[in-house]
Amino acid sequence: MYFCYMNSFRTIVQPSPVDINFNLKSKVMLLGSCFSDNIGRKLRDTRVETSVNPHGIVFNPLSVVACLKDYLNKKTYEKSDLISRDTDFLSLQHHGAFSGSDPDVLLEMINTNVFEANSFLRETNVLILTLGTAWTYFYKKNNRPVANCHRLPSKDFEKKLLNFEEITLSLQSIFEQLKSFNPTLKIILTVSPVRHWKDGAVENSLSKSHLVVAVNLLANKNKNVHYFPAFEIMMDDLRDYRFYNQDMLHPSLLAVDYIWQKFLETYFDNKTVDKVKKIAKIAQIFNHRPTDITKHQLAKDQALKSIEKIINS
Repeated sequence: MYFCYMNSFRTIVQPSPVDINFNLKSKVMLLGSCFSDNIGRKLRDTRVETSVNPHGIVFNPLSVVACLKDYLNKKTYEKSDLISRDTDFLSLQHHGAFSGSDPDVLLEMINTNVFEANSFLRETNVLILTLGTAWTYFYKKNNRPVANCHRLPSKDFEKKLLNFEEITLSLQSIFEQLKSFNPTLKIILTVSPVRHWKDGAVENSLSKSHLVVAVNLLANKNKNVHYFPAFEIMMDDLRDYRFYNQDMLHPSLLAVDYIWQKFLETYFDNKTVDKVKKIAKIAQIFNHRPTDITKHQLAKDQALKSIEKIINS
């Protein structure tokens, strides 16, 4: 649940208090659209231990579920799971970053990520799933949903809009498996504020509405699941193109920072928020371009010690 209220200039979306709280020593896994990468980067900057998109960025709910199944089952990918495009091999279940001319090297990278994700997920405190679109592509040769079409011929795929019931059933099923695998796991669901304009304006609205209905049903049904309104904050609170990048589709850095602040206020206590602010200030040293490499390294070492002290305080 979340609240909206008016001030003199805009509508403010304020997430409601929840019983999902984590701190700087928590382990957090994030899966889904590029918004997962944004929040994951913010968490890493505060030195929270994270695992972000071991399959690469994925957008539709069925592919998010497929990723989780791979991690739970420690799936071993084989050459038969790859397809070729020109001189490259790739996986339809992975982002385009997972491709290469040597299938053995690619498989080693994929399987290492799956193995590490399995271990991390067992100890994860909070799992954050960001759904980007309900539009899903199915590979006609096996009728399986894909995470990425990799610019293969469109005739090889069938495009389908998942309804909220399909989304809900698929996610609920994996939630039950996760509960057995990691009984204390908390789950945060979000809908990506990125607009999938290539699908069309009406089609994008349909897609987002199906996702919003599904994730709210899941949050109401499961005590360990909470919905964070990143989509509503972007659409209703920051409803101005100055909060978008030049493509007018992705949130700007300012917008991401604003949503991140709302995220902090929702899931971190006041003491931890203060620590995050202190760490962010100290961590600026890591983004500096050094003029003296030796002095810069000493400064970074000192910064790490200071951050560690704040985390353990």
